[in-house]
Amino acid sequence: MSMFSAERREISLAMMCSSRSVACRIFSFALFLIASSVWAGKIYGHEVAGQRSDGSIGQKMSSVPDVAQRNAASTDFVDEPDKEAEYAIRWFPSKGGPANATAVAKLFAIAASKDEDKLVVRYYVVKPQAGAPVGATAILRSRDKANNKKFQLMFKYRASTPFDDKSKLCPLKAGNAGEDLTDKGEWDVSWVASDRMESAYSYSCSLKSDHPIAIQPAFEARPRSPVIPMRRVRYELDGEEISVEEWSLPDGRFAIEVSRMGKRTHASLKDFVHTVSEPIVGAGALLIPESMTKLATRSSP
Repeated sequence: MSMFSAERREISLAMMCSSRSVACRIFSFALFLIASSVWAGKIYGHEVAGQRSDGSIGQKMSSVPDVAQRNAASTDFVDEPDKEAEYAIRWFPSKGGPANATAVAKLFAIAASKDEDKLVVRYYVVKPQAGAPVGATAILRSRDKANNKKFQLMFKYRASTPFDDKSKLCPLKAGNAGEDLTDKGEWDVSWVASDRMESAYSYSCSLKSDHPIAIQPAFEARPRSPVIPMRRVRYELDGEEISVEEWSLPDGRFAIEVSRMGKRTHASLKDFVHTVSEPIVGAGALLIPESMTKLATRSSP
């Protein structure tokens, strides 16, 4: 009912009451006030739901439980409980939300962390690899632990469709004693706006060692970012491990990512939204649509 139709109805009722009691007039005026309130509420609700943050950095969730139900129910994928998934949410504390890992722990009433690492991260551009999946993006990243001298070199493919054959996708080779080569495939899901998530399939392989790992000359690797400091703290939340990463990006911005491993199921997706995303967004965080890889490389000087 519009405000104007409500007004016309009130006038009509008032005319009908002209020869009747004062009580009738009061009743008709009350109906008008109720109709007007409903109309105003609809308009106000529409304005709030459509409200965006300044710029294109992120967007507040309007109503996280509704968002979770709407997205999880409409997301076009089949449950695969045997497949791994990583769910993540990112924000700039300068625009709202928990200021650091300690504030995240306080928000979830977590008393102590499981472990903490200080790392340095760098991304590289590499030449196209033989046998690379069509349409896949290649990522080469070094990530070294500054506090206990552990080193990692990771190569990853990310694509919009699953990888059919993973047996020949890894170009890394363990060239020195003590280098451990592992690989994994997963479904990466990020909440990027109030009513939207983005997902991608990824395959990665990693070399880990107690000594620095040389990048193979065949990659023809060139730095895509400067060295980026990152602090990672792990906590236990409702029996599951969450990882909180604090990123000091090259352009001076400070970003936080909270992630949790799960399964490729609607139930796991909804649980992440309700358990992790909802409290963080409720605390004022504005969601960042870019992946951390894009943030780290696009914001380079």
